[in-house]
Amino acid sequence: MILLRQGYEGQKMIKKISSFIAFLLLATTFNAYTMESQQPSFIKTVRNILRRRAAINTLWQKQANEPYSSFAFTSLPKDMQHHIIHLLSLYTTADSLETAAFTINALAQVNHELNGLINNPLFCLEIIKNCAKKFNLSEQAVAKTLKTKEAKRREKLQDKLYQLCSSFSPDKLPHSLQSLVDQGVDLEFTYSGFGSDMFLTPLMIACTVNNGILKQLCTLNNNNAGKLFNINRCNQDGETALFICAQEDAIDNIQILLNAGADPEIPNYNGTTPLQAAGLIGNQEIIDLIQNAIDKKI
Repeated sequence: MILLRQGYEGQKMIKKISSFIAFLLLATTFNAYTMESQQPSFIKTVRNILRRRAAINTLWQKQANEPYSSFAFTSLPKDMQHHIIHLLSLYTTADSLETAAFTINALAQVNHELNGLINNPLFCLEIIKNCAKKFNLSEQAVAKTLKTKEAKRREKLQDKLYQLCSSFSPDKLPHSLQSLVDQGVDLEFTYSGFGSDMFLTPLMIACTVNNGILKQLCTLNNNNAGKLFNINRCNQDGETALFICAQEDAIDNIQILLNAGADPEIPNYNGTTPLQAAGLIGNQEIIDLIQNAIDKKI
């Protein structure tokens, strides 16, 4: 029933916003000089509002360091100003991902500048992550729902990474890990749908499949000073990749993670450590491996 209600509310929102879009597309009357000289402040402000780092009223409040005589937003046609404010208000107060996604799509159709902002690869990824956090969803689910041009590209790119990490024969796929990294794939992206409600990173997914991708991920991350992903990141239960491997009795993967700098002492949110998880499985080799790693930290 909840899903049906959300779908119904989403349809109502589409109808409401579509009437705005038709007018907004007709109302774009900026001249080239105005857009070139005043666009940066306007776009920066909208970006911060979408990040939830600024209040909507900053759109029409001239900043102290603003070099121009008239603030960019106030030079827009009045009706366009009102509709942008309305859309941003819907976004910041949205109680569902569907509503947030509809307003983002509508904003992208207002004018060329907003379209460029929302379809910027890094900013689109930031929106995806913010929405995932706000609505407690995986980033994969958000990308599928957002449906902007860049969100669709991001979804396809991240799906290729998922295929690589979960495949038993990754060498038969038409893409390599390095090729995806070169295209800007996010190695911290979260995925769902593994027979549980857990959101897993590529590293966590690779931990469950002995296909060589885990070692590639760790090597790549170490070669980049650990900046591509956090090897100790936890899922919703506080379980790190190392903890997951201890539960899976995956001794080879545990060794790879420890060699790459994984912390052997991080407990889950119930207070259970990887060593204790290994004890429950009863594999003495894994227990000794984790214990030795702990001893080296002292």
